[in-house]
Amino acid sequence: MRADFFVYYPPSSLSLPLFASSLLGLILSFTLALLIGIGLASGVSSNPLYATAYETSQGALLVAGFAPLNHFGKFCGVVVALGVIANTIPPTYSSGLDFQLLASWAQKCPRFVWNTIGVIIYAVCALAGRNSLSEIFTNFLALMGYWVAIFISITIEEHLIFRRWMGRGWNWENWDRQEKLPIGIAALVAFLIGWAGAILCMAQVWYVGPIAKEVGEHGAD
Repeated sequence: MRADFFVYYPPSSLSLPLFASSLLGLILSFTLALLIGIGLASGVSSNPLYATAYETSQGALLVAGFAPLNHFGKFCGVVVALGVIANTIPPTYSSGLDFQLLASWAQKCPRFVWNTIGVIIYAVCALAGRNSLSEIFTNFLALMGYWVAIFISITIEEHLIFRRWMGRGWNWENWDRQEKLPIGIAALVAFLIGWAGAILCMAQVWYVGPIAKEVGEHGAD
């Protein structure tokens, strides 16, 4: 998404202000939601209303948190629900770019077509898992954390070691010329090695690795 939206910035933009603005935007947007979540989760063990609502769903817990505000609280609940839907708009927009990065032939298909396909995919997933969607996402996102750590490590090593320290730099003119791009064997091997370590040490709902079993209840995470 960052590459998709920042392409509208002039090439002369400084990297530090871009980084700072991105970080500040994330901090401001996440902090309020996290604080509200902490407050509601802390009340589940001490507030019977919160506990009963949480047994129904996380959405019901949010509505219970707004209950003291009466009708305005119901309005806030609707705004939050619509906000969750609106939160899917930026990644849905960027999914078109993600699909087009798969291959050169994918770029020939208009982005709105790929966006539509993305909407269909997550709509089907949401309908199929609607009764336990929160549990599925909680368990799946925990697995995604391993992928993110591996991906960031590979990216940082490529940028700092091979592109800066070794002085190879980046040739932005070749970004879409397949014959000028590396095959990616080194990145693939590094990715597989990282996943091998994650599989051995992870302790998740769906799988507990052999090393994790020896470490204890919570594995080596």
